[in-house]
Amino acid sequence: MSFTLTRGLSNVFIAPVTADDGETFTTGTPRQLMPAGEMSISVDNDKQNYHFDNTVFATVGREGASEVTISGAKIRPADLAAITGKTVDETTGAVLDAGEFVNNKYWALGAKTNNIDGTEEYFWFAKGSFALPGESAKTKGEDTDASGTELTYSAISTIHVFEETGNVHKRTIIDTEQSQIAEGADWFAQVVTPANVDTIVSAVTPASA
Repeated sequence: MSFTLTRGLSNVFIAPVTADDGETFTTGTPRQLMPAGEMSISVDNDKQNYHFDNTVFATVGREGASEVTISGAKIRPADLAAITGKTVDETTGAVLDAGEFVNNKYWALGAKTNNIDGTEEYFWFAKGSFALPGESAKTKGEDTDASGTELTYSAISTIHVFEETGNVHKRTIIDTEQSQIAEGADWFAQVVTPANVDTIVSAVTPASA
């Protein structure tokens, strides 16, 4: 086992999920979500012990949605409306909020984190949705306070079963201690899934090999 510490976050990207069904999974072109300052990920886990003959016979677990909280620069209203499923008037650019999510949109979410030993970690969640964040503002004073945006993203598994794994997919993660991005490839140029991971990533060859 190997250990390090995380120090650094950048390249928070999203891509629209354009199809997710029994036949195919496709996404649109990735773009930056926002310059991000902090990110946290929590997973809804549920485990149940089953007892037979006065002992634990088995533990059955379930992994639910992963909740990703991202804070960073302020996202402008029309862009925020677009990613959360609100309506933006094409003629005026005004956000016409009906108080409900008119268009249920799913997005892939990717990012890069840095470790203090010089290694990096990259990930893509394949599918999820954003919740509309709260807002805050206050008058200018003697301090230097300013407000950005804090978004919550709920990542779920795809409907599509990938032939490469025989399963649905939730997240692709690589650590550059074990994996390397192929020469000329860009992790953020596309969403990385079981269908294309071997064209973008390869294992790191040990120096002694």
